[in-house]
Parts: sequence; structure tokens; C-alpha cells
Amino acid sequence: MGTSMGFGLYHLKHIQIGSSALKSQALDLGKFDRFGLGFYIFVITFYYVASMTQKHFFRVFSTLFVITVVVLSVATPILYGQLKETVINLNLEKNKEQAERIATLVSIDLEKGVLPSLVLNKVQYMLENTLQSNEHFACIVENENKVIAHPKPSNINKDVTGWVIDNGIEIKTYSQSSGEGVPFGGLQTRLDGSQDITYQVPVSTQPWSVCVHTKLAVVEQQARELLNTIGIIIIPALLIMILSCSFILTRRVDRN
Repeated sequence: MGTSMGFGLYHLKHIQIGSSALKSQALDLGKFDRFGLGFYIFVITFYYVASMTQKHFFRVFSTLFVITVVVLSVATPILYGQLKETVINLNLEKNKEQAERIATLVSIDLEKGVLPSLVLNKVQYMLENTLQSNEHFACIVENENKVIAHPKPSNINKDVTGWVIDNGIEIKTYSQSSGEGVPFGGLQTRLDGSQDITYQVPVSTQPWSVCVHTKLAVVEQQARELLNTIGIIIIPALLIMILSCSFILTRRVDRN
């Protein structure tokens, strides 16, 4: 029993790695001074355009610029939606893996005949003494709509009646998985409207489920950071392309 729970402690210490890796990469790339970079590009663009005396150039440049802005205004929300969906799926998959590990370790001890109360005490000790946060954490619930293990002891015995999880196909109550014995995950919504990306894996021999949560706000922030990073790369490239195309087209018109 000590070996399996020790192994569980090892995994719980790494519970934040999966959900934060993508975010940390995006944040590292997002440390660039976006405003300074944008201002620099604007100055260079303005100087280059101002140096052109041909009226044709201004007409071509302004036309291409307006078209690009319109396309970006339409494409940006679509791209953000795709990024958000991708990040949600990545977090959900990572939560699933973590929940499966913990549920397996708990089930092994229960199947060995260890008293459920002792197993819960050891799980509670691990949850309280491993690196977790309000943004990403694991807990255990039972099918009577009650939390029975949580990193914050004040949340033990918390009533979760009315909480639901939506996977896009069906909606289940928060503790339904523990009663059915079937893994389930998706977008969890509490009575106050707050939402998490949650995956639940049932525990054998007991009507419990291990639940791993990631705050939806964190996932949305990850998607925004990725979108900003893409913008830093794409926008300067588009400006250079507009300038180049405008110059080439203007020279052809002048020659004719």
C-alpha cells in the first residue's frame, strides 16, 4: 500500500505540468514588447510609404491594406475559436491521464482490502501536500453529491448538487460518473456559473470518482496568448507583403 500511494504522490506532484506547459511556452513568446514592435513597424511603414511620390502607390497600398484588415477582422475570431477548442482538448486529455493514474492507485489499495477510510485519509494527505492550485487540482467525489477529498480541507463535504458536465454530446451531473462507474469529461458548470475543464474516472469497489480540474479562464488565457504570438509573426509579414506587392504593381502601372 505504501508503495502504490508513494507512486501516487509522485504523480500528484506533477499534476500541474501538463496544463501549464503550453501556457508557459506561450507566455515566454508573449514577453516581447508588442506595443513597441507595433510602433516600430508603423514608423517604418509610414516612412516607406511617405517616400513614394506616385499616387498609384498610395491607391494600391490603401486598397491592399483595407482588404487585409477586413480579412483579419473576420479570420481572427475564427482562429481564436479553433485555438481555444484545441487547447481545451489538450487540457482535457491531460486531465484524463492524471485522473486515470490516481484512480488506478486508489483502486489498487481498495482491492487489497484496505479500509476506505484509511485510503481516503492517505489520499487527503497527498492532496494537501502536493503542488496544486485553484486553477488546476484533483479531488474525489462520491455519488451522493459530496466531495470527500480535496486539496483544501474546507471543501470536504461540499455539496455539488446541480453541478453538471457537458462533453458536447450529453450532459451529466457532476457526481453521476461515480455512480455509473463510467469515465466522463467535458465542460463543468457550477451553480454560480463558473466553469472548469474536468475529467472524472471512477474508482473500483467504491462509488467514488477522481476528478481533475483546470479552470476554463486559464484555458482561454492560453488560447489568447497563442493568438498574440501568432499575430506577432503574421502581422509584420503581411505588412511587408503589402508593401512589396504595392511597389511591384505600381512600377508595372508606371511602365505602362
